[in-house]
Amino acid sequence: MASLLRCRVATRQQFWGANAALRAKLLPLEVPTQVCCAIGARTSFTNVEEATPRLNRCELYVPGTQDKIIPKAAKSKADVVVMDLEDSVASTQKETARKNVIKALKEVDFGSKTVAVRINGLYSHHMY
Repeated sequence: MASLLRCRVATRQQFWGANAALRAKLLPLEVPTQVCCAIGARTSFTNVEEATPRLNRCELYVPGTQDKIIPKAAKSKADVVVMDLEDSVASTQKETARKNVIKALKEVDFGSKTVAVRINGLYSHHMY
């Protein structure tokens, strides 16, 4: 059975189009997840606790090839740690950088820091 999400009036009109009679009966409408995804509704099955709003004062970018620096970045006072797989990594070292970043995400304790991974463009030959 398809997972269902509740969608409000604006998405009802996009989903049902010209079928006004059916649209009028359904308040709120339950739409399969795949359809909501196509029209921009949230589709995650994981409940995520909302983060406490805070001002990010400092971002620290770390090349993915520098596996010894990533744990040091996690211990720094920076609010955001970004592990870079794009411009700071040579073409010949992309695979090693990916492995380092995956290992760091699994093993390094970043505490309450925001952690991000900067990837290559989706249409780049380095993306996979």
